[in-house]
Amino acid sequence: QKGANTFVVGIKLEQAAQMLVEEKERSVNEIAESLGYYSPAYFTRLFKGKYGVTPTSYRKNKHNSLDKANI
Repeated sequence: QKGANTFVVGIKLEQAAQMLVEEKERSVNEIAESLGYYSPAYFTRLFKGKYGVTPTSYRKNKHNSLDKANI
């Protein structure tokens, strides 16, 4: 049971990471809620556990790296 839950959380976090980069008009909280996370602190803790940075930092870093790639 725990393994399946970990898998689902991993998939949701991957979706969140993609959404953070592609859907800039949506807030981090909106993205979290759309994936079923109604506690921003819990979502941030899970996200940071997987990616090593907060969702906001991830968005900023990816946005900056995309801008540099487009030059």
